[in-house]
Amino acid sequence: MLLSLSLQNWRSHADTTLEFVKGTNMLVGKMGSGKSSVVDALCFSFFGTFPKLARHDISLEDIRNVRSGNGRVQAELKFSHEGKEYQIRRFFDAKGTGAEIYCEGKLLDKGPVAVTKYVRELLRVDYDLFVRAIYSEQNKIDYLLSIDPRKRKAEIDELLGLDRFENARANASTVAKKLSDLADLFAAECKPERLAELARRIGEYEKKAAKMREEEQALLADEKMLKEEKETLEKQAATLSEKKSKHVSLNDKKNKLAGIIARINAELEGAAETDEKAILEKKAALDLGKRQKSDSEKMQKSHSDFVAAASAELGRLAEAEKNAKKADEEARKAGEKLGALLAGKPLAALETECAACEEGANAARKMISEKKALLDAAKTSKRGLDGAIDDCPVCGQKLGGDVKLHLAAERQKQIASFEHEISEFEKSGKEQVIACEKLKKRIFDSKVVASELERLRGAAGIDIGKIAAEMEECKKKIVIGRAGQEKSAHEARALSDVANKLSSELEKMQRLAANFAQKKKAEEELRQAADAIAALGWDEKAYEKLRAEHMAAGEALAGVIAKREGIAREMLGVTEMLRELNGELSALSSKQKKADYYRNSASDLSAYKNCIAQAQNEVRTVLVEEINTALSHIWPIIYPYSDCSGARMSVGEKDYEIEINADGWKGVDRVASGGERACISLALRISFATVLTPNLSWLILDEPTHNLDAEAVEMLGKALGEKIPTIVEQTFIITHDAGLLDAGIGRVYRLDRDKDKNEDTKVEML
Repeated sequence: MLLSLSLQNWRSHADTTLEFVKGTNMLVGKMGSGKSSVVDALCFSFFGTFPKLARHDISLEDIRNVRSGNGRVQAELKFSHEGKEYQIRRFFDAKGTGAEIYCEGKLLDKGPVAVTKYVRELLRVDYDLFVRAIYSEQNKIDYLLSIDPRKRKAEIDELLGLDRFENARANASTVAKKLSDLADLFAAECKPERLAELARRIGEYEKKAAKMREEEQALLADEKMLKEEKETLEKQAATLSEKKSKHVSLNDKKNKLAGIIARINAELEGAAETDEKAILEKKAALDLGKRQKSDSEKMQKSHSDFVAAASAELGRLAEAEKNAKKADEEARKAGEKLGALLAGKPLAALETECAACEEGANAARKMISEKKALLDAAKTSKRGLDGAIDDCPVCGQKLGGDVKLHLAAERQKQIASFEHEISEFEKSGKEQVIACEKLKKRIFDSKVVASELERLRGAAGIDIGKIAAEMEECKKKIVIGRAGQEKSAHEARALSDVANKLSSELEKMQRLAANFAQKKKAEEELRQAADAIAALGWDEKAYEKLRAEHMAAGEALAGVIAKREGIAREMLGVTEMLRELNGELSALSSKQKKADYYRNSASDLSAYKNCIAQAQNEVRTVLVEEINTALSHIWPIIYPYSDCSGARMSVGEKDYEIEINADGWKGVDRVASGGERACISLALRISFATVLTPNLSWLILDEPTHNLDAEAVEMLGKALGEKIPTIVEQTFIITHDAGLLDAGIGRVYRLDRDKDKNEDTKVEML
């Protein structure tokens, strides 16, 4: 049983909750008030879709309440099944879609696909069966009675799920026709004469290929023999090439050595071979000259260092003399400045005078304070005498007019006297302060100058005469040092000339000795090269003959290889042609097999189509029998009169005949009134629901009064309120017809909405 449905931002519902009862539940309201969207939400909760969404008449985003912005859209359904309470919540927002299913508050599964699968397995009803058996779309309660009989069979077949058999049979016929056409097409391409022509050409090319393979094998044998002959000649040529290389190398060496000997002889022309002992003596003389030169250079550096030290000392003494003279002058000036500051008095006398001035300034400040206190008292007394009082502010006695004036004049004189004294003391004190500050500055400046004078006197105590004598001594040292430096430089230059001469003579002697040694070595190597050439026994004619034989063998091998490669290239063409011919033959054979396969498959599909038709008829017969059985129980409950004792549905060749038993079975289209048509339509809907969904006892009717007259509406209302609840556990009616409100239906909700203002749906339980 469905318990409740809560909607958030669903179409015109901003926040709506509907609670359902066992029996009939009705939603009534004007067009566009949001009634059908409730049923859509119920179907969406179970299966994640509803008819308009499944047909793509609207998109998922069209479901969103336009006033919600990007808020979450949610439908939450609670229902009981087999003694347990379940809750399904489906939603979507900017992040995507989601779904959850709970049992007794415990999460069972989540995700749109997983929840739909769980619902399908739990209720044993899928979406297609739900919308066919339980949910009657808007205005379709009497649809089966009002449509053209030629279309009614297809509609009822679809309602019963038999259209799938028809679709399968039609598809089988279409596929069988396509397979037959393909078989004919492939068979037309596989002509026998073409197959024979291909076989003949393949045989010719295979013979040609076999002959070419024999020629190729013979050429390969010749190629192998020529390669072996060429390799043998190559080895012999390699040996002779190595011997030739040695011969050329020895000849080059011999010629090079002869050139070296000629060059050395030209350089040594008229020169005698140098004695090794003379070279050693010359080297010893050169080493002695170098040592003497080094000693002279060291002496020269020593004199230079002596002159540098004396010059540095002379500079230091000149700076000291300058500083001493400067200190004497600064000390004289500082003494004069200190005398001017002290003015002939000792520093202690100035400090005593400063202390006296400071004491006088303090005494003046004290007197000023005392006089100001007396002045304030006199002013206070004067203000009292100037007032309206008649008593003496001191003794309390009565004051006469003259006495009061006399006392006031006395007080005024005192005030003037005190003010004069204060002014004098302030003037005296200011002078004392100024004198004290001046003395303090003289004392400070005197101490600073005295300290600087003491420092300068210490610096001025240097003996300037002694410094002058030391400076003269340094000058003499510099003269002596420079004389020694010049003498050492002269000796070093003379020794350097001697050493350079000895070095040149030694180099010439060593060069002559090296030339004589090189000549002896070259003459020995020349003799060895001549011996090696004689021992090698090189034969240029034999080498040229072998080269010619090797070249001829190479040309013969190249000719054989070229001929073999030509045959190989021709073989490629033959092989490619064989591949194409065999490929075409294989393709035609494959097409022949496909033609046979498609023809057999078309035959099998024809048999399959007949089986589908037979199964469709058998299922239709069973379903119609079960629906008629259900109608036999339902009709007496729905139709309250005795003039029509039964209703049934039979299967014709082109239509389902719907009949009522009113003095014999008669077609509804010919004899039924509006009320009878409403009853038979409702009975059929209930029969379809009980037969197709036996485990559920639900019925949903959207605008069932469409096209019904007043009598039919009244009869339908009574059935919904009194009789259908005895057959179906829970029924849901969506209607704008207020005439059903008097039918005594279990629970009624009124839905209202101002469409002009684009308001949200308002719900009221009646």
